[in-house]
Amino acid sequence: MIPSYEDFLAAQMKDEKKKEQEAASAKLYTPNEVAKLFGVDPKTVSRWANRKPPLIEFITTPGGHRRYKHDSLMKFYNLRVDDEPVLEADK
Repeated sequence: MIPSYEDFLAAQMKDEKKKEQEAASAKLYTPNEVAKLFGVDPKTVSRWANRKPPLIEFITTPGGHRRYKHDSLMKFYNLRVDDEPVLEADK
């Protein structure tokens, strides 16, 4: 059975949306960009990455620079949000 034109367009849109999501999750961030996202100094980002095990996973470029994947940043963000200390005023 041959799919209708509408089904074909829907499948195309679905494929494009999936590709956009994959591209967004594949984005790499510099230490400065990560620092701005989290509101910290770039040295803090380096310390997080230098810990054993690293708090934020990274890749190293051929030039020796660190880049942080979007997925890794989201994972770290979720850990930080879940582990936020309870404020005394909230008790």
